[in-house]
Amino acid sequence: MRINLMYGAAIVALIAPFQVSAQETTAIVRGRVVSGGNPVSGATVTITHLPSGTVSATTAAADGSFQLAGLRAGGPFKLVASTKSGSSTVTDIYTAIGQPYDLLVELADTTEIVVTAGSLHSAASSQDPETIITAQQIRNIATVNRDVREIERRDPFANYDFNSGTVTFVGTNTRFNAFTVNGANVNDRFGLNADSSPTRRGPIPLDAIEQVSVSVAPVDISQGSFTGGVVDVTLRPGTNEFKGTGFWSINTPGLTSKRVVNRTVSRQNDSQTYGISLSGPIIKDKLFFQVTGERTTQGQTVASGPADQGFASPIPNLTSAQITQIQDIARSRYNFDAGDPVRQRPETDEKIVGRIDWNINDRQKLFLTYTNSYDSIVNQSNTSTSTSTPSLGLISNAVTITELQRSGQIQLNSDWSSEFSTEIRVGYLSSVRGQGPTTGNYFPQFTVCLDPNSVTNALGGPNISSITACSPGAPRLLFGTEINRQVNTFFADTYQASFTARLKLDNHNLKLVAAYDRYRNRNNILRFGLGAYNFDTIADLINGNASSLTLQRPVSGDLGDAVNDFIDVNYTFGLQDSWAVTPDLNVTYGGRYDLFQTIGRPVFNANFFNRYGYSNTGTLNGRGLFQPRIGFDWTPTTRLKFRGSGGIFAGVPPTVYLENSFAQSGILTNTVNVNLNNNQSGTNRYTNGVPNAVGDAALRGVTGASFNPTLLNFLQTNIASLQAAETDAIAPDFRIPSVWRATLSVDYRFNFGPLGDGWNIGLSYLFNKQRSQVLFRDIRSVQTGTLPDGRPRYGVFPGLQDSGSGDFVIFNTGAGRSHVGVVRIDKSWDSGLAKGLSLNGSYTLSDITERSSSSASVALSNYNSSVYADPNVAALGPADNQVKWQFKYGAVYERAFFGDYLTSISLYGETKAGNPYSYTFQDNSGQTRSPVFGTIGGNSRYLLYVPTGSADPRVSYDTPQTQAALESLIARTRLKDFRGQIAGKNIARGHASNRLDLHVAQQVPTFVGKSRITLYGDVENVLNLINPRWGVLTTQGSALAVVRVSCLSQPVATGTAAAPAITNQPTQACAQYRYSQYIEPNEQNISLGGSLYTIRLGVRVSF
Repeated sequence: MRINLMYGAAIVALIAPFQVSAQETTAIVRGRVVSGGNPVSGATVTITHLPSGTVSATTAAADGSFQLAGLRAGGPFKLVASTKSGSSTVTDIYTAIGQPYDLLVELADTTEIVVTAGSLHSAASSQDPETIITAQQIRNIATVNRDVREIERRDPFANYDFNSGTVTFVGTNTRFNAFTVNGANVNDRFGLNADSSPTRRGPIPLDAIEQVSVSVAPVDISQGSFTGGVVDVTLRPGTNEFKGTGFWSINTPGLTSKRVVNRTVSRQNDSQTYGISLSGPIIKDKLFFQVTGERTTQGQTVASGPADQGFASPIPNLTSAQITQIQDIARSRYNFDAGDPVRQRPETDEKIVGRIDWNINDRQKLFLTYTNSYDSIVNQSNTSTSTSTPSLGLISNAVTITELQRSGQIQLNSDWSSEFSTEIRVGYLSSVRGQGPTTGNYFPQFTVCLDPNSVTNALGGPNISSITACSPGAPRLLFGTEINRQVNTFFADTYQASFTARLKLDNHNLKLVAAYDRYRNRNNILRFGLGAYNFDTIADLINGNASSLTLQRPVSGDLGDAVNDFIDVNYTFGLQDSWAVTPDLNVTYGGRYDLFQTIGRPVFNANFFNRYGYSNTGTLNGRGLFQPRIGFDWTPTTRLKFRGSGGIFAGVPPTVYLENSFAQSGILTNTVNVNLNNNQSGTNRYTNGVPNAVGDAALRGVTGASFNPTLLNFLQTNIASLQAAETDAIAPDFRIPSVWRATLSVDYRFNFGPLGDGWNIGLSYLFNKQRSQVLFRDIRSVQTGTLPDGRPRYGVFPGLQDSGSGDFVIFNTGAGRSHVGVVRIDKSWDSGLAKGLSLNGSYTLSDITERSSSSASVALSNYNSSVYADPNVAALGPADNQVKWQFKYGAVYERAFFGDYLTSISLYGETKAGNPYSYTFQDNSGQTRSPVFGTIGGNSRYLLYVPTGSADPRVSYDTPQTQAALESLIARTRLKDFRGQIAGKNIARGHASNRLDLHVAQQVPTFVGKSRITLYGDVENVLNLINPRWGVLTTQGSALAVVRVSCLSQPVATGTAAAPAITNQPTQACAQYRYSQYIEPNEQNISLGGSLYTIRLGVRVSF
C-alpha cells in the first residue's frame, strides 16, 4: 500500500537545531526515525541530491537519531529511511548553509510513506536572526550595479548607504564585517575599502551564487573575525544537466535621470555589463563543473563642482573663472597641468569564478574553488560642499584605484562512519592594490586659498589668523598628487587551512575546529612623500611663496626604508556541542579561542620610550581571546518558535590600523612641518623651531620640481625634528576588539482566515555591549588647564618641542552599547489567484551609542574622524552609523501565464531616518596645534559650547549679528536642551529618505530545445523617475561647524574689537570664548548616487 501525505514543512521539517556558521560550506540534514512514537535503531538513511545524483548515507543510532553532513546547498533532495519492515521517503527537501534541516521521519510496517517536505523558508531556521537569500530570489532582485551588497541589504539589521554603497550591521564600523566565499575569508583585510568586501562590487558574479547568508550573532564556533555582521556567499555547483546562460545589459544617458528637485544635472553615464555562466557534468553522477564570468564598464557622474558648470551639489563661492586662473598659473609658473574638475568616475569591474565538485564515493567528496576579481575606478579627492570649508580637488588631485584579488581553495569532506565525519580545507588568496594619480603625473599637492584677503598677510606684516586655514566660506582649490598616494604600493597574501571534526553521541552532536590563517602584508607608503604646500592667496601662488609645507622622507634617503613588511598569524581552536534536549528543544553551547602571532616588529624608538615609559614595538603577538557561545531553539507548537543566541564576538582590527606602528615608527622616516609664524616680523619667522634659513628654503621660490638641499638636510639630520617625529603605537594593554552580543526571537505562523494561512510574523531583539572597541588618542597632548566651559585644555608633552605632530596610540574602550528591535512579516501564495505572489516587510528601531567608528585608515585620520567634548577623547553618544528607524518592504510576483515562461515583477523599498550629525565650532588651527584646545588635527571636530543666553560671561561675539544668528539656531534645534553645557554628540539627524527599486522580466521561447530568452529591466529609485522631487537623498558631514571660536586672555564685550586679547598659543590664558563668523548648517547636499534614477535594460539567453 502506498500513502501520499502532503504535509507542510512545519509538520515534517522542524526548525533547525542550531546555527551553522556562515563559514560552513555545506549543509546538514538531521533528525529522528520513529515508528509509532518509538525510536527506530539501525534504520538506513540515504539522501540523494537529485540534480547531481550525489548520495550520502548513514545509520540511525539507538535513539533513532541521524545526521547527514557535507551536503550541497539547495536541492531538491530525496531522503529515504528504511528497515526490513518498511520505509519512508521525504521529497522536495531544500537545504541552506546556515539553516540545517531537522526531520521527524515516521515509519510504518509494510507501508511506504512519501512526504513532500515543502519550501526552504518554512523548513529551516537558525538560532540567531539570520537571513538567507537563494539563487531563485536573487534573480528577482533589482540590481543595477549587480553588486552583492544589494542582496545583503535585505537583512533587517543591515543598513545600506545609498551614497557610499556600503553596508553596516548594528551600527558597527563596516571594516569589522566578515565576508566569505565558500567558507574562505576574502575580506579586505588591510582595510582601505569602504567595507569588508575586497572589491567595489564584490568579487563574485551574481549568476554564480547559490545562496547568500547574512547573520549578526551566529552561535557556531567556526564563525569569527567580526563584530558587525557576517556575509557568506556559496557558489552554485554543477549538476548532471548541462546549463548555460549569457546576458548583456546597458545603461545609457537616456536611461539615467538628469533632474533632481529643481536642478538639471549633467549625466553622461554609458554603462554596459555582460557575462556568461556554464555548468554541467564532466562525469555523470561523479564529477561536475561550473564557471562564470562577468565584466562591467561604467562612468559615474560626479556631484560636486562649481555652480556655473551644472553640478548637482555646487561648491559654495567657487567659480569657473577662479579655476581657470589657477590652471593658467600652474602651467606658466610650475609647468604642470592641474586639469579640470572631475566630472566622471570611469569604472571597470571584471570577475570570474569556477567550481569543481568530485563525488569520490558515497563517503568522500572533494570541492575546488577559484575566484579572480579586478576593478578600477577614479576617486575625486579633497572636495567639500561645506559652507564653512568649501574645496575642490582638480583631476590632477584625483586618484585611480585598482584592485586585483585571486583566491583558490580545496576542500575534502569525509564520512568515516555514521557517527564521525571530517572536513579539511586549504586555501590561498592574494591581493594587489594600485593607487596613483589619475593623470599619471606625480607632483606635490598644492592647496590654494581663494580668499582675496591674505590670512597671514605679507612678510613682516601683522597676522590676523592661522597659516593654513582660509577664512570661513572661502574656497580652496587643490591640484597635484593627493598626499596619501604620493608613494604608495600594496601587496598581501593569505594562506588558510582548517580541520573540522563532527562526532555524534546519542542526542549530542560534537564539533571540533582547528584553523590556521597566515596573512602577509607588504606596503610601501610615504604620506606627504612628494610634499604638500599651502598657499595663502593666489598672489602667493604666482610668486611661489607658500605658507606651509609638510614633507615626509626616509631619514636614510633610501625609499626602501618606507616598506612595511610583516606577517600576522591567527590560530583558532574550538569545541561545540549541539544537544537535542527534547524533540522540541535544542541547545548549542561551546567556545573558541583565537591566538595571534606577529612576525616582525616596528623599529624601536628610544625617544618614545623615554617619554612614555613603554615601547612603540607592540603588535598582536601573544594576544588571544576566548569567545563562549550559546544558543537555543524551542518549538512548543508547529506554529510557534522561540530562539536565542549570545556570546562574545571578536574582530581583528584592519591591518592598516596596526601597520601605523610600522609606518610611523618615528625612526626610519621623518616628517617636517614648515609653517609661517603668526607674527612673521619677529626673530623666528617659522613655528616648531624651524630655523629661518630652512623655512625660507622650504617656502620661498617654490618650483614643485625639487626641494632645496637645505630642507632635505634638515629633515635627515635635525635632532630636535627627529625627536619630535610622529610615532604611532599599540597600547601595552590593547585587547582584541570584541563585544558581548545576545539576540532573542519569536516567530509565529498566523492563519488570517480569508487572507490565508502562512503569515509568518516574527519579533527579534538584539543587545550589544562593547568590551574593547578600538579608539585612537594623541598621547603627546597632555592636559595643561581648563577652558571656560570646563573642558580640559591641552599642550605638548613637557620638554618636547611642538612640531605640529602627535604620537597616536590605538587602545580600547568599553563604552558603548546597542538596543535593536525588529518586527518582520512575510507571506507567499502558491495557489489561487495570488499564486506566485510573495510579500515581505520589516521595521527596525535602533538605539546605538559609541565613542568613535574609527572609519578612516591612518592614525591621524581616525583621530580626526570623531567629535570631541574633551578635545583629546572621542565623545560618547549616538553612533555615526546609527539609523534610528527604517522600514523595508518588498513584493514579488512571478508566474507562468503561457507554458512555463515566467513573468516576473518585483518591488523593493526602504524608508529610513537620516544620518546623525553634531554641532561643533571651528578654531583657527588648520592642521597645527590648536591655540584654543591645544590638540592637533581637524579644526571642526570640537563640540559646541551652548551659551546660557546673551549674558553668558563665558562667551562674547564679534558682532551682535553673529550672536543673533547662533541664538536662532539654538532656539530651533536640540541645542536649546544644552544651554550652559557642551552640546551632545550627534543630537541632530538629516532628512529621512525613501528608495524604491523595480525589477521586471519576461521569458520568451526560442523554439530550440529548452532554451529561452529573458528580457528584463531594473529601475533604481523609481520614485525619482515618477517625480524629480521624490526619492532625493541629502547628506551632510558628521560634524557641522556653526561658528568660529578663539580664546581671549581677558573678557571683552560683544561687538568690541578683540584682536589684542586673542591668544595664539594654548599656553596663554583663556578667560573667555570669542565666537565669530556664524556659519548656517547646510543639510541640503544632494547625493547623486542616492537620488537619481537609473534604468538598466538587458537580455538573457538560457539553455
